[in-house]
Amino acid sequence: PPRPRVSIVFPYYDNPEMLRFQLETMSAYSAENLSRCEIVIVDDCSPSFPASEVVLASPFRQARVFRVKRDKPWNQDAARNIGAYEAEGQYLLLTDIDHVVPEQTLSALYEVDDQDGVYVLSRKAHFSEKIVPSHVNSYFMSRALYWQIGGYDEDFWGAYGSDRLFRQRLLRSRDVIELSDIRLELVTRGA
Repeated sequence: PPRPRVSIVFPYYDNPEMLRFQLETMSAYSAENLSRCEIVIVDDCSPSFPASEVVLASPFRQARVFRVKRDKPWNQDAARNIGAYEAEGQYLLLTDIDHVVPEQTLSALYEVDDQDGVYVLSRKAHFSEKIVPSHVNSYFMSRALYWQIGGYDEDFWGAYGSDRLFRQRLLRSRDVIELSDIRLELVTRGA
């Protein structure tokens, strides 16, 4: 099969309801869109609801699942790096498990042809029309650029949040461009 254009990378930790919702959303993608992307889920050693079991129980099984073997708190940066390493797509869409990628967003991202650009996407609250700012852990960029920037620093595990230095390295080397008309959907309480 041809190399996917976009790899959607999600870190995952014991959130089976959201993963099921993601898989249900992706199962409605057209065959053409599915043929141009891959879904990479990296389970950060979920003790209760491993991602692999959720995917196997789903009718949509077109996701590649990897699992971190050691349970370290707030280790999502390592999960992102593993996802970026294992991804086969020319471009990465890195986001959190509670950010759904609508099919029209995926279609629009296929049209981006910029190996040197770093993009963020605005977000629409899933249960309303409210538009919220882009997310600090959601980026679209070429896979090569991700590694040129250095990926996330995995020493930041153990604290809520993320490697702020990753964003600082991004901003030092590139302008971060917001694609305000291309949106993710935020699916959390209060959205």
